Amino acid sequence: MKAFIPLATLCLAGPALAQQAPVIDMHMHVEPVGDDPLVKYCLPLQAVEPPLDHTRPVVDQYFRSWLNPTCEEFLEPVASDEELLTTTLLRMRANNTIAVLQGEADRVREWMEAAPGRFIPSLKFSVGRDNHEDVSWVREAFANGGFIMLGEVGNQYRGVAPNDPRMDAIWAMAAELDVPVGYHSGLGPPGITPTLYPNFSVAAGNPLLFDDVLKRHPNLRISIQHMAMGFHDELKMMMWTYPTLYVELSGPITGSEDFHSYLKDLIDARLENRILFGVDAMFWPDLLDQAIAEIENAEYLSEDQKRKILFENAVRFLNLNRNDALERAVNN
Repeated sequence: MKAFIPLATLCLAGPALAQQAPVIDMHMHVEPVGDDPLVKYCLPLQAVEPPLDHTRPVVDQYFRSWLNPTCEEFLEPVASDEELLTTTLLRMRANNTIAVLQGEADRVREWMEAAPGRFIPSLKFSVGRDNHEDVSWVREAFANGGFIMLGEVGNQYRGVAPNDPRMDAIWAMAAELDVPVGYHSGLGPPGITPTLYPNFSVAAGNPLLFDDVLKRHPNLRISIQHMAMGFHDELKMMMWTYPTLYVELSGPITGSEDFHSYLKDLIDARLENRILFGVDAMFWPDLLDQAIAEIENAEYLSEDQKRKILFENAVRFLNLNRNDALERAVNN
């Protein structure tokens, strides 16, 4: 077993890194590290599927296997909030990256103050966790709080479908204010029910459940996060039918051997203008380098398609000023 050497310990600006084209990471979290031990990230994550003893709790067995991986290469997690921020910024600067921060409003603001211009603020939301009956606090965040995206919307973890009536006010407000939305669809950790998120619903991650939403709000821009893994045909049909629907690559891009077959299929379906780059690095900042490499080294992608996925499509989805975004990524 060998640990993956964090790129943050290497020279900051070798020739390859210095030439990295600009990147927008659409999926960066700011959750605190906490005191519990964090797992080591195998590449790919599925390489550590343990043989299960069904007389013992399943989640505990997965957690133990991730703490002591048998894979040949893995990433070490950061040890503190300070290391998470400093290492993340190091990797972002080395890779000419700006990122959409997703998390609690106060944490997002803290990171933005630490590195002005490097982050794009997005507001975390879930029915059952946040107040969905009076969404004035959400409106205030977009009208006067500087936030420009809603997400990650984590309803799937609570068994709430996109077309649930409790989301009606949120969808209407996002459409009215022209706010793009990042929505969790597809994957959750193995054994997520019944202990971690007992209401998690696989079915609630089906992109077909956005059908009613987009009929009511045809101009609403929604990013289906994590490629809606497991619902690939449904995703393609919805993207074909609704041109404001985008797909974001976080999760599968560093954790699934199916990733490239899924991505190539989206390219073959001529959906290259609505594919967004994202990492979901959580507590493993070096995943940014790994995820960028997955795109840059994909032989089936043209250089133009790589630039669209890594930067241009996000500029359009977020309605950014391209020159400003470029300057923030390369010169900040």
